[in-house]
Amino acid sequence: MRISHRHKFVYIAIRKTGSESLRDMLDKYSDVFGGGKYMHNYPGHLIARKLLPEFEKNGWVWDDYYRFTVVRHPAARLYSCYKYMLRLGNTPVPPNATSSVVNFYQTCENFRKIGVSFNDAVLNNLLSNFFTRPQVDYIMSDSKESLLNKTVKLENLREELVSVWEHIGLPLEDLDNIPFINASPSLHTWQELLSKEAVKKIENRYAEDFEFLNYK
Repeated sequence: MRISHRHKFVYIAIRKTGSESLRDMLDKYSDVFGGGKYMHNYPGHLIARKLLPEFEKNGWVWDDYYRFTVVRHPAARLYSCYKYMLRLGNTPVPPNATSSVVNFYQTCENFRKIGVSFNDAVLNNLLSNFFTRPQVDYIMSDSKESLLNKTVKLENLREELVSVWEHIGLPLEDLDNIPFINASPSLHTWQELLSKEAVKKIENRYAEDFEFLNYK
């Protein structure tokens, strides 16, 4: 999460949608930070409706800020989660990690030891709920209305960020060198790895994401 009082924007960071890259790009323009080394301020992936009370408490006017996020095809997002858990399962726990972080690293280590395929991980609900919350939950109010002004698709990141950068008055040169932080490379696409049954399961579980975010 990032907030700028100078440029009047709110960025809601959805897990596994390039959020590390976006936060890095926005750091120099931001006044309020969450996640990573700023976890003591706010969680990094705070959902929009949980941020509203903070605006009220601090006297900030929600509608004065341009609110945006980045979204991703639900299956691609799950595949990114799968690859990340495998990678983290072979990584030492960071020093001074909290108990919740230690537990998550242990979960990833156990997941890696199982050696399950992406397809079977989907079919057997083995991917961590830490990552798999529907994207609409980050965006919607309790009454199922969008709290944001713009949802940018990761698949068209640079092209769709142009209108965001123009609206909040940031230099378009930023978009010429978008960093790719925390990416998990792969030799395969999710389409190559999922059975029809697994695809159907994803479509059913994330039906609201597919409809609201206009994915197929």
